[in-house]
Amino acid sequence: MADFANYKVISNKLKKRFLLRRPNVSEVSEQFLSLSRDLNQFKAYSGYCCLAVARCEHSMGNTAAETQALLDSARLLRDGDQLNGAISAYRHALRVSHKSLHTSIYGELATLYKRHQKYLEASNVYIEANLLKEAIDCFLSCSQWERALETFSRVDSSVMTESDFVTLFLLKLYLNDTNKCEFNLPIVECNPQNDELMDLNIMLESLLIWSQTRSEDIVDSIAAHLFPKLNGHQNQLLYLILTEKDD
Repeated sequence: MADFANYKVISNKLKKRFLLRRPNVSEVSEQFLSLSRDLNQFKAYSGYCCLAVARCEHSMGNTAAETQALLDSARLLRDGDQLNGAISAYRHALRVSHKSLHTSIYGELATLYKRHQKYLEASNVYIEANLLKEAIDCFLSCSQWERALETFSRVDSSVMTESDFVTLFLLKLYLNDTNKCEFNLPIVECNPQNDELMDLNIMLESLLIWSQTRSEDIVDSIAAHLFPKLNGHQNQLLYLILTEKDD
């Protein structure tokens, strides 16, 4: 590619060789940035140019500009399907950036992993960022039930929604033997004025009773009534409770 061939020309300006004076790094950085813009339709090449910008800004001690160049590179490499390069750029940005930017950078990195269905990696990124509910969702997406339950134990109940309480209840029910240990789980907090929530509570209580008694007379009714009230992850847990725990 003719335009990208200029990358080597610009890079050579940073080499002292027989020059009698130091190279103008600021000027080289601007040239790499300009080349990146010229190559914008070729995302990967443009991203590599931004990495070169970041190196220049680092050598000049311009942390903010280095961070921005790394993020620009990560996004371009991401859009150019250069997964490993994008991950590396995001990680580098986390090392040099101000802490105030970390949450958003972690969020972009986790989203990148999810785009490639790498949910376990995404969940670990969310854990690093202390975004626990987002981590739980990813653990559920890759069937890491125990890790989802453990992470729930670290979530402040004041930020949990009704749906979170339902998911937590189902996780505990699936991972515990109700006939071998005390199982006084709080069903999702009930609002007496909410008929739909009241019905859900009743069905969850029925599910707990079934898990303790294994009465075949009610299992089909429980499944039929609960299924439309639950989301995808919750229905997967319901299926596991009704099948695997019945083996």
